[in-house]
Amino acid sequence: MRVCFVSVPYDMGKYNVGHGQGPGSLMGSGLARLLSESGHTVDSKTIICADAEQLTDTQLSFKLNALLSKAIFEITQSGALPIVLAGNCVTSAGTLSGLHEDDISMLWLDAHADFNTPETTQSGYLDGMALSIACGRCWKSLSATDSRYLAIQEDHVTLVGTRDLDPEEAKVLAKSRIRVATTEQLKKNSFQIPTDAAPPSGDLYVHLDADVLDAGVGHANRFASPGGLQKAEIKSLLSWAVSSYNVVALAITAFSPGHDMDGTIRDALKDIVLSTVNAMGIR
Repeated sequence: MRVCFVSVPYDMGKYNVGHGQGPGSLMGSGLARLLSESGHTVDSKTIICADAEQLTDTQLSFKLNALLSKAIFEITQSGALPIVLAGNCVTSAGTLSGLHEDDISMLWLDAHADFNTPETTQSGYLDGMALSIACGRCWKSLSATDSRYLAIQEDHVTLVGTRDLDPEEAKVLAKSRIRVATTEQLKKNSFQIPTDAAPPSGDLYVHLDADVLDAGVGHANRFASPGGLQKAEIKSLLSWAVSSYNVVALAITAFSPGHDMDGTIRDALKDIVLSTVNAMGIR
């Protein structure tokens, strides 16, 4: 299988300090080599914004999304699978825009829904609005600076492993058409998403924020919390996803190596990527 890693090595604000080192840590620890040794053809590219220092964090986020969108489009046109390694979750909108499919579905594996808007957020943290941006609920003008920008339909999104919500965010999420698969549901269903919570069949983008892993596994970033998923559980879930959908992109986001003192999270993420791509290669 042909794979292209796309690194977006930016911190994007004080809450994300250290996250921008995640892509380099994963690539530097031999992730591409592992895939090559498994028989896959591997390429890589890094998204760089030349005028980053002249932009605010918000401006830079949307500029990077436009650059990422272009890269994803080119990779998919070449027939390769894009695997995004990014410091933040706002890049999900860039990935989706590059895929540019009206009916695409998404699994959002994350301790957080990232479904705040400027009206509900208590911190102003842009990454906490990432899914809202991807769904077209907020920051529409800046999103539209990318000519490929395309919001995903809310009922095509399933949250997995989400357990830490702001009060107002939870209210908005409950009224939305976003689907939710709880950890309890997954455990009862052999880590397959129940039919009533699963997104529509067809093409699928898998977005995995590293803190979906339980804090007992290790600390993926400053937001690590209990009640998450184990590595084997994520691998099982993604194996099911690969067999049930046409996975067209994968992202690993928000991994902060500075919080992963012994490399446990880094190695878990590498194993998850390798397992998922290998499963796709034998479909």
